[in-house]
Amino acid sequence: MSWQCSIRLVNEEGDPISGIKVHINFSFWTGFDSVRTDDDGWAHFEYESIDKPELYAETIWAALKVFPSIVDLTLAEGVSIENGETMSFTVTDEDWSG
Repeated sequence: MSWQCSIRLVNEEGDPISGIKVHINFSFWTGFDSVRTDDDGWAHFEYESIDKPELYAETIWAALKVFPSIVDLTLAEGVSIENGETMSFTVTDEDWSG
């Protein structure tokens, strides 16, 4: 058995945003991971070695490339993510302005 979740990024029109790195800081003991969104805007996280009904995420954020730098957009803080859960977040035009 494994633990997994999927996070989707869309723009204000509901269109998927691809190629954005989504980060999850689970906790000191569980660790940190990042995955890029696919063409449908999904970042899929899967861990074969974890067999829990839910994991606590201290922070979920996306790294938006705003030339010439990167803006870290906090998506959620202090959330429990159930095994198999899907989440969707809208990235606004204002978010892109840094």
